[in-house]
Amino acid sequence: KSQIDLLRRCARYFVEMKQYTYAADVYEKMGDIKSLLDMRVILSQWDEVFILVRRYPTYASDAYYHYGQYLAEHDRFVDAQRAFHKAGRVNEARNVLQALTNNAVNETRFNDAGYYNWLLSKEYLIALSETLNDDLRADLYKRYHRCSLLADLYYAYQYIYEYTTEPFVDTPPVILFNIARFIYHKLANLAGDIPPALSKFRTCYAACKIAKILNANKFSRQMIHLMRDLTFTHNLGNKRI
Repeated sequence: KSQIDLLRRCARYFVEMKQYTYAADVYEKMGDIKSLLDMRVILSQWDEVFILVRRYPTYASDAYYHYGQYLAEHDRFVDAQRAFHKAGRVNEARNVLQALTNNAVNETRFNDAGYYNWLLSKEYLIALSETLNDDLRADLYKRYHRCSLLADLYYAYQYIYEYTTEPFVDTPPVILFNIARFIYHKLANLAGDIPPALSKFRTCYAACKIAKILNANKFSRQMIHLMRDLTFTHNLGNKRI
């Protein structure tokens, strides 16, 4: 035991003196793989970390968890989510996806928001297939259904947002018209608050303009009537007014 204590003090001394190669040799000699791995993690020596993991697979979960934290801190969220998955940290992986979703919505990258919600829906579906508890299954199903719906809505809303903010779009009017109808129908029948950044007003506005192009004048008037009861807080710009 006294020899182990001496080696441990030597290893700490080498770390303090930044003599990491010597410290690694001491940890190896002691068989203290956990301390060696922790040192590599602190130094962000990820190649060395995963060389150790290949030799000592029991440390894989810890290694990937720390790697996920490192990636998240450096804004590499997609890679972080994969690392958390490899670590078996499902909650952390979901939290990263949710952060990615929130960022995409805030930056009006609705295609990305749809994609991340689709990934989240897959996460909940997998969890649902592995869960026997009825209460937990009910909660997971609600989350799966919600994320699936948000994926569809954000994917579709990208077209409407571009139509009302870009000078030109190449999507045929009839397709835009059906997209606007789809979004409005989903939002009108949605329980609870409207999802972040989605706008009934913008959707009705787009549907109204497109309906005029398609000579669907009755529908256009219906959209105008609906817009009177809605509040729009974002500038549509002058491009399509």
